[in-house]
Amino acid sequence: MSMELARIINRIEATKVAVTAAVREAVLTAEATGKQLLTGERTGREYRRGGGRRRGQRRTRARIHRASAKGESPATDYGNLAASMRGAIDAGGMSGRLRMAYYAAYLDDPAGLNRPIVEPILNRVRPILEKVGRAL
Repeated sequence: MSMELARIINRIEATKVAVTAAVREAVLTAEATGKQLLTGERTGREYRRGGGRRRGQRRTRARIHRASAKGESPATDYGNLAASMRGAIDAGGMSGRLRMAYYAAYLDDPAGLNRPIVEPILNRVRPILEKVGRAL
């Protein structure tokens, strides 16, 4: 094997290690950022949830929920969106993804509900991946 070929193989291996590390960091950052965005106080309107009475049952206690205002990250009510966020790295480590509830895209639409969740995650992960892209 020539020295040139050995140098190319070493560079490919180093690149694979760098990409794998960046993918791992990006997936973990995406999951943590998504869950962090769903915490904290919101400034939307308050309304009562539950507390209705069915025939023959005793009255249950209503709880107060504060919704998110337009432009804020979605307010957590039952925690389904946060619970659905799962980062996954493929077997080779060269690609990864963040899975979340199907309705996250609808929440994020500025023309619709305008409760950003996907775009802030992408903004947080983009520099990590660009750093690797510049190194290649």
